[in-house]
Amino acid sequence: MTLTLRAAVAADGPALTQLVRTSAAYDGEYRAMISEQTIDAAYLEKNPARVVENDGRLAGFYTLLIPGRGEPGEGELDYLFVADDQQGAGIGRLLMTDLRREAARLGLRRIHIVSHPPSEGFYLAVGARQVGTRLPKGRVTWSQPVLVLDLPKIEVRRATPGDGAAIGSVHAASWEAAYAPFFDEKFAAGEIASRLTRWHERVADPKGLILLAELDGRPMAFSWSVPSPERAGQAEIYSFYAHPDGWGTGVAAALMAGTLDQLRADGFTAVHLWTLRDTPQSRRFYAKSGFRETGATTERDFGDGAPLPQVEYECPMA
Repeated sequence: MTLTLRAAVAADGPALTQLVRTSAAYDGEYRAMISEQTIDAAYLEKNPARVVENDGRLAGFYTLLIPGRGEPGEGELDYLFVADDQQGAGIGRLLMTDLRREAARLGLRRIHIVSHPPSEGFYLAVGARQVGTRLPKGRVTWSQPVLVLDLPKIEVRRATPGDGAAIGSVHAASWEAAYAPFFDEKFAAGEIASRLTRWHERVADPKGLILLAELDGRPMAFSWSVPSPERAGQAEIYSFYAHPDGWGTGVAAALMAGTLDQLRADGFTAVHLWTLRDTPQSRRFYAKSGFRETGATTERDFGDGAPLPQVEYECPMA
């Protein structure tokens, strides 16, 4: 499964319209609401729209109205649909994560949502809160929950010499949560401690690209990328870590998008990385970020004499 997020284009209109009109989520009385919905080139030109593809096939999409029913600096979620055969694969959450990143890029602080009633639980689960109810009107003969999603401010920037302690704190907390369970407690404690201090020298004299992502001003994730020592024209992400407090907030997705954007601007044609085979959360994240497994494997010894298996992922930059 290779998931790819991209901006919608005019040619996507018919497929998006078909996805909406045939959605099983609107069976029964709800069908009247979407039976005549059309997403055309004019709509896609005017409003931000993003699609996700699974192995090249349309899996879902969302669109924003700015400001919609909100005020300046706010937006409204107009459509969010997942294809019937892609339900349960995390596509909806992936779209909401991307929406947070896109809203941050657009400078929005809040998203308004008039929810399809069966979808209210999903929006509450991803951080929205209910603020009211829209009463029946016209063809819509049922009440609709009205919610808002308040967005934290996410900033991705180059690390500076003064960021060593902050990056070390993120690295230590993330490594403790994701990697420490693989090791003896005493060995893991030493590895965690070493990560608190190793970044001061690296950011003072950076070799490669070190980016730091802040969530409402708090350092929450970082990446370190270098020219690949093995593949001309490609980059390698040596480190990519997010503090557990930032998991699910969209800060890691924003950082990855910023990392890939900068590497692309720097002229790299692709980027690859290695991650532990037995860290499913990391592997899902890389797949949802547009990476695919290359099939290559290796082992890494962290210093305790018990190497752990790693798998390689790659992302084209075209």
